[in-house]
Amino acid sequence: LKKIFDNRKLERDIDFVGATVPNVYVFGNGMDYCEYYRNVNGVYAIKKI
Repeated sequence: LKKIFDNRKLERDIDFVGATVPNVYVFGNGMDYCEYYRNVNGVYAIKKI
């Protein structure tokens, strides 16, 4: 997973990118939100309100 940050330089070269997402909080497929939603089928982002 590669997040896009404005004006931010990466410290290391990336060998493989599975997905590129904007600078939002994503969860699912092993990534969690406060230890919830880790096992959902898919990757989701929290919507700004």
